[in-house]
Amino acid sequence: MIDRQSFAPGADWVPDEAEYRERMARWRDASRTDLEALTSSQGPDDFETLDVRGNVAEWTGEAGDPSAARDLYAALIDAHTGRSDFLGRDLATHHPWWAARSHDAE
Repeated sequence: MIDRQSFAPGADWVPDEAEYRERMARWRDASRTDLEALTSSQGPDDFETLDVRGNVAEWTGEAGDPSAARDLYAALIDAHTGRSDFLGRDLATHHPWWAARSHDAE
């Protein structure tokens, strides 16, 4: 799993945009590694696997690729339409936000 301390900024850290995007890309890449392991060991529908898929989508957008984030959220929503738990509601909130950002970037 991700060693969150290795990515945590100091209390006085204020990133510029490039530094922020690079940090988010590192989180995305680490989460992709976790996702592969979780999908293998626990399956694609496991709650923790789904949570990490959401993280990958979020950090993909924060790293500067809102179109890919939109597509990752859409795939997650399509795979789990009808979920009534908080994950389903969270996905429904994030997808339109990234869709709007991806439209602005195009």
